[in-house]
Amino acid sequence: MAKHTIHPLARIENVSPKTLTALTAELSNMTLDNDARRLVQENIQRLRDMGTYRGRRHAMGLPVRGQRTRCQIENAKKLNKLERWG
Repeated sequence: MAKHTIHPLARIENVSPKTLTALTAELSNMTLDNDARRLVQENIQRLRDMGTYRGRRHAMGLPVRGQRTRCQIENAKKLNKLERWG
C-alpha cells in the first residue's frame, strides 16, 4: 500500500480505478493462500520421496528443525503432519 501511496484505512470506493488495476497486477504476481499451501506441501512431499532426514521427521510427525524430543514435543506432533492444511 505504501508503494501505491494508499492510506491504510482507505476504502475501496475511495481508491482510483487506475490504482486498483495496479494493485491487482501486483497481487497476480504473488503466491497467495492456496498456492502457497500447495507449494509447502509439495516441498514436504519431495523431501519424503527423497528419503531425507527432514522428510522422515515430517512423516513421523516429529520436530524437524533440531528441537529436543525428550519433552514438550506434543505441539510438534500436532503440527508436523503433512495433512495439516486439509
